[in-house]
Amino acid sequence: MKIFKILFLLSTLTSIAYANSFDTLGHFSLSSNSLNVNPGSTGTVTVTNTGQGSIANMRVSIPPSLTKVIGGTCLTTKTLLINAACTLTYQVTKAIPQTTGVALTFEGQNVDNAPSTLTISVGGLLYFPYNNADNSNKLGYVACPISANNGSVGYCVPKQLALTGQTGHIQNISVTPDGSHAYLTGNEYSRSLFACKVNDSAQFVNCNTVTVPADVQTDHISFLQKGDKAYFYSATALPTRASVCDVDTSTLALSNCVDSKFAVSNGTAVGYDSIKLNSAGTSAYVVYEKSDAFSRIALCHIDPRSGTFHDCSDTFANPANYVIGNLALDSNNANAIFTASNITDTSLIYSCPINSDGTFEQTACKTNPINNNPFSPAFIALDTVGNYLYYLNNANYLQIGFFSVMTNGDLNNGGTTGTFGTDYQVNEFAPIALSPNAG
Repeated sequence: MKIFKILFLLSTLTSIAYANSFDTLGHFSLSSNSLNVNPGSTGTVTVTNTGQGSIANMRVSIPPSLTKVIGGTCLTTKTLLINAACTLTYQVTKAIPQTTGVALTFEGQNVDNAPSTLTISVGGLLYFPYNNADNSNKLGYVACPISANNGSVGYCVPKQLALTGQTGHIQNISVTPDGSHAYLTGNEYSRSLFACKVNDSAQFVNCNTVTVPADVQTDHISFLQKGDKAYFYSATALPTRASVCDVDTSTLALSNCVDSKFAVSNGTAVGYDSIKLNSAGTSAYVVYEKSDAFSRIALCHIDPRSGTFHDCSDTFANPANYVIGNLALDSNNANAIFTASNITDTSLIYSCPINSDGTFEQTACKTNPINNNPFSPAFIALDTVGNYLYYLNNANYLQIGFFSVMTNGDLNNGGTTGTFGTDYQVNEFAPIALSPNAG
């Protein structure tokens, strides 16, 4: 009997000690366990000890990609007393790549839920020019946040700019490959060109006028990957010309502009709708029109010194006689994606596999209907990782359409997304650009 009582007492004491060990542990409570942010996003996450004991040797593990944007008192807090709190601050810059589900972990001793995780997804921004709804000729662009998790677009905010000498709307926005600057071009009649710096929040600031040679058309711009050369061209100005210019990467000033020497054996181009360069800068896809008004896509090789084209030949013959708009390449240069319209009732997005020699496998091209408006869309944008494709929906100028892009080139229609204000308007021909971390 005595042995039984002793064993019972020891068991009771052990149970009490075991229970008390949980009663005296700390507990991490985060004001948010996940964040969806974009360039320019700032905020604070509060970490509170809601347990019954102090947390010792507290530490925060931050992924290398986020070390420059994370701060706050939690980084220096070693002991978190009962009911005490510390803060974790973030200020997302354009240098943070678009990514999904990066985890920060909170650890320590004497805590019942370590490690605790804060998941951060970093999306990009989508830009396009706008006109004020009151036709006041105020100039600017719209910046729309993109979710890295599902590609959806949030509330689009207009950003007004002071552009000296520009009286018409902005025609095009082109961000340099390194994300440091952006070109903004006037419409085809003004021929104005502005160079803006892209600040850490991925907004355009300090815009200055760039001198444009008399024979250079500035409607549309395509950069080589290094950013030291750019192609300038127009779909409307006559006589048509595609020029290649040296670009000062610190100021975006132009020099040594020459004709790109684009030529095909079976006709002469009368307009350019798109020039897309592969990631290596060794070849270009030129969407152009001939006198019959129908579009073709030519594959050209690029001279590594002058940037001029040579050995151009058609790689997409446009059998349906559609007018082709903007063209994009996926992240692996494995598929070409472009818009097309028959100017009567149908708009499509094509997805064509690219062969090892750069030509399109035209018989394997897939088509994806968009809507019943014949002029939608003229311009598309594909994010850096090739997951999402965006276009402006011409059926409703204040809608952004998007597709999920599969690795085999298939496109899944995501419908429309984005929320807009009422004090500005866009049109179906407004080019779309992406922020440095997304485009």
